Amino acid sequence: MSNKENLHTDHRKRMKARFLEMGLDKFNDHEKLEFLLYYALPRVDTNPLGHELLNTFGSISAVFDASVEDLCKVKGVSEHTAILIKMMPQLARAYMCDLERERKTLAGFREAGEYFSARFIGSSTEEFYVAFLDNSMRIIDCVNMSKGDINSTQVSMKKLLSKAISTNASCVMMAHNHPGGVAIPSNNDLNVTNSCRMALEMVGVKLVEHFVIAGENYVGIINLRSALDSNSSLS
Repeated sequence: MSNKENLHTDHRKRMKARFLEMGLDKFNDHEKLEFLLYYALPRVDTNPLGHELLNTFGSISAVFDASVEDLCKVKGVSEHTAILIKMMPQLARAYMCDLERERKTLAGFREAGEYFSARFIGSSTEEFYVAFLDNSMRIIDCVNMSKGDINSTQVSMKKLLSKAISTNASCVMMAHNHPGGVAIPSNNDLNVTNSCRMALEMVGVKLVEHFVIAGENYVGIINLRSALDSNSSLS
């Protein structure tokens, strides 16, 4: 083995020992990518590639959110490597959803927001989830009702009402994401919320909340409206 290969092997050993001792928290972003890429490129110095990915996309989250096609445009990134990168957020989502599987109720605003947020980790398209609850706010079922393009998703009222009736739900909570955007409700979000609320009321089901989620941030449309109405009445 050459001196260069020895240095390369020793560096990887030190990085692995550092990870085992401290985890990734003390790693710089390019080092996190470098370390991950060890497992796609076992005989390549991945430090320059970690830097190049950050320089190309601007942040570590943008690297993971990039498409396989865009990742492959970076010199040194094969489809094999791009798939490993794209798999990481989806593994994180599976992990978080599995942790949330044991949650039995959605009694509080924060726990409901966190429950739904886990379902959108790594999602690059707009999706719409509905949790069907009994009168004690226990979760009966949580369903992905639709997936759309990067800008919009369609809500099927027939599907929503059918599921509410078949689960014998007393109330529901809804959530959709704004991929790459901010957690601010659009006019369409407000209209969809109102339409769903009125439709559900016709079958005796209460819409408790509709979350808009962007990354780790979320806002509840009904909670927001209540706060605005309250402030308006005080002025």
